[in-house]
Amino acid sequence: GRKFGALMVGQAEARILHFDQGHPLNNFLYVGHPAQPDLYFPAAEFHRRVFEHKFVEAVNLLTALGASRIEVQQEQGHVQEKERKNFVGGVGFARSRSEQSRHGAMFEAEFPGHGNPQVPDGLTWYWGEQTWQMIANARIRNGAQKTSLTVTYTTDYGIDTQVMRSAKSNGISIGGRFEEQHDTIWRLEAEFPGLASGPTTGAAVP
Repeated sequence: GRKFGALMVGQAEARILHFDQGHPLNNFLYVGHPAQPDLYFPAAEFHRRVFEHKFVEAVNLLTALGASRIEVQQEQGHVQEKERKNFVGGVGFARSRSEQSRHGAMFEAEFPGHGNPQVPDGLTWYWGEQTWQMIANARIRNGAQKTSLTVTYTTDYGIDTQVMRSAKSNGISIGGRFEEQHDTIWRLEAEFPGLASGPTTGAAVP
């Protein structure tokens, strides 16, 4: 049945869903990823996990496009030590905010880089982010060697303290202390080597 707008899912149904931490726990609230319908996160960590998922996708896009260096600047929002360790460790960033460079970057990383850019498979956010698509096009078609990509997280998707309180009052665990949503904007400055075959010309394809 339904309680406070949540759907109670049986174990058999749960098998076709993907839970971020392996097997789902009983009587535990999970929240669906806003852009990937079969992926669910523990409710308490929902906002951090969704932003992390988006940030990692942006980095994966830039490295598939051939990035040799990425620097992350925070324009809005905050990063806790736990988040910083996750981002730095999970994506191979060489420097954390505690070792800020003279540019004030939170993270910096160097990658092998390459001149054969492509849009990787399995992207979730990319198709709804026109500027990401424009950046990919500029790199693939014109061999752009510097770009700035923004990762924004400025909505709570209706997952707020009121929802968490309702869950608890119905005897459902949310998985720890609820981490509220904070409007967050990170800018990723990327550098790329030249294209392997040089920029493509504008000639029409017959």
